[in-house]
Amino acid sequence: MSERREQREVIYESFWANKWLIDGCKTLLEMAVGLEAAAKELREYHEAGVYLEGEVDNGMVDLYVKDKAVADKYGFHVPEYEDEDEDDYEDEDDHGDYENDDETTEVEDEKGGEG
Repeated sequence: MSERREQREVIYESFWANKWLIDGCKTLLEMAVGLEAAAKELREYHEAGVYLEGEVDNGMVDLYVKDKAVADKYGFHVPEYEDEDEDDYEDEDDHGDYENDDETTEVEDEKGGEG
């Protein structure tokens, strides 16, 4: 079983947003410094092998890396879906139970209205 896990490639992820990069700046120079710091960080990520899939949407994007050392350095983590197993799909069964509960409630309401 451990051999199977070793064969599976682990991908780490993080989230990046440019939304608040220049909030609170009072001068153009402060804005430039904030944007330059973000550009430097993104260049470091790129050089370390960090990548994105898809495109930036509204200034936000998920970042990915395959190298554990890089992930540890920048605080990336294994996405939750990497750890999921079949037991995580119990919600589908619960949903069916909720539908039955609703039907029972409707029947009980109808009976209550008759008596």
